Amino acid sequence: MTREQKITAYTMMLDGASAQEVADEFGVTVKDIEAAGGKMKAAQAPQHEQLADMCVYPGLAECIRENELTAKAISLLLRGDKTEGGKAASGFLTWLRPRLTGKSDFKTSEWLALSGAYGVSLDTLMKPHIPEDDEI
Repeated sequence: MTREQKITAYTMMLDGASAQEVADEFGVTVKDIEAAGGKMKAAQAPQHEQLADMCVYPGLAECIRENELTAKAISLLLRGDKTEGGKAASGFLTWLRPRLTGKSDFKTSEWLALSGAYGVSLDTLMKPHIPEDDEI
């Protein structure tokens, strides 16, 4: 694999793709993907923990942890199965990160989709973390 392919492969894995999905995309084996950097993902916290840790909405963070949601799963639920040239859209984490960190807002329809899919009230999902006086 070229350097650019390795970077793309690693980005796909960060966005929630499995090693098998990445291997299929590049026509290589899972072993090749692991040799190209897939082992680094295993050393990190699971993606759902990383997402929950960056989330400014405690109720949504708990939902992400309980359901072990990946950026890909959340993005596909909220954006639909958008494709680019017949292939699944990439950049799931790039799209989701600003929303989880409060730098961009979720749309009302996205909150409703999360609430309906995971059975969590809108009030619980949308309530932001309010820092205590000693956290400011």
